[in-house]
Amino acid sequence: MRNMTKAALGLAAAGLMAAAPAHAAYQLGDSVSLGMKFFSDLTFSDNDADTGFHLKRSYVTLKAKVDDRLKLRLTLDQRDEDQAGPKGGVFVKYAYVDMELDANTTARLGLLDTPYVGYDEDVMWGYRFVAPTFTDQWGAQTSADLGASVMGAVRDGQVQYHVSLLNGEGYGNKTNGDGFALAGRVNVELGDRVRVGGFFHEEKGRDGVADYDPSREGLFASYEDDLFRVSGQYLMADDNVAGQTFDTGRGYNVQGRLKLPKGDEAFAFGRYDRLDRKDTGNEESLFILGVSAKVGKALTLAPNIRRLDTNAAPGADNMLILNAQLDL
Repeated sequence: MRNMTKAALGLAAAGLMAAAPAHAAYQLGDSVSLGMKFFSDLTFSDNDADTGFHLKRSYVTLKAKVDDRLKLRLTLDQRDEDQAGPKGGVFVKYAYVDMELDANTTARLGLLDTPYVGYDEDVMWGYRFVAPTFTDQWGAQTSADLGASVMGAVRDGQVQYHVSLLNGEGYGNKTNGDGFALAGRVNVELGDRVRVGGFFHEEKGRDGVADYDPSREGLFASYEDDLFRVSGQYLMADDNVAGQTFDTGRGYNVQGRLKLPKGDEAFAFGRYDRLDRKDTGNEESLFILGVSAKVGKALTLAPNIRRLDTNAAPGADNMLILNAQLDL
């Protein structure tokens, strides 16, 4: 990687600049709260077009509690220009209503989170501000879609489920195909430290294209104790028609973090993704290794090295990145 001294100095400067005052989420009365979250980075890359400062995502979330059973959420999302594409710079990410059916079951309706991406993000990966989750990173699943969900737990919370009927095209896409998608996740807690489960997505008529019927199945497992967390997953992805994202795609991911001597505020983390596209023979991969630390109550910094190989010219991209998350 070129000019590592310059890169290191740049990362140090960015860390000092990012050390902003911390604030808690804002309460707007007894039943309404307002939160904000920002993902930014300073990148030094073999691909000069990626080198520089970036504001990757900005979220503004409004939550309201109507009564003990009914809750609302609205989240606005901003992407930087490189990511915006047809979705535009600012768009609605979530807009849904939750209805508690009983103590262990909730129904959700609207523009909502899909069953697996959010679970991986919150429970296993934990570093969305560094990179999207495995299935989201490679375009196998989207994190939000229009539809309805039922989620809950049985057997004293040991078995958890999330099932959704969705449009399938994902948030921000104007095209609504001829069919629907059925997606779900089931996970089982084996004691206090081990979780195992599976996920699926079965869809008909995406984007109104004949025979474009995406199918996703996968298995996952995780282990977590007071010192470290490690997880892995296996993905099978088929679109059942040539010319789309996957034609017999197979992949796996391993990721984890190790607590450093600063209590719950500093970790070493790593991740490896591998995806084989059987139709093209391409073997794509992502490697990340870094450390993260909280600075105050709201700021998290994560310097890391990264190698992304998508089998595209001019070759694999090696990067040195300082990622930052500000959660207000």
